[in-house]
Amino acid sequence: MKGDISYLTNLATGTTETGSWKPYDGYVNDANASLTISPFKKFDAGISCGVSMLINKQYTLSFSYNRGLVQQQDYYRLRNHDFRLTVGYQW
Repeated sequence: MKGDISYLTNLATGTTETGSWKPYDGYVNDANASLTISPFKKFDAGISCGVSMLINKQYTLSFSYNRGLVQQQDYYRLRNHDFRLTVGYQW
């Protein structure tokens, strides 16, 4: 997961600045070193909870939620989390 990004800084002049974005190493703006983003963590642990039901011995319906315990990125306080809704049919 490495690469360079470009972004437009001034729409009137059309000038761009280039910075390097490496999610596990962080972001450093080449033109302004004070514009940085801390790197993402490489590990996460979490908690899951959910409910599942069988309807008429053929249909399944489940709902679950997963929440990461590790703050993945410090500056924006990002954590992994997701909701899942599953509908199924058994034969």
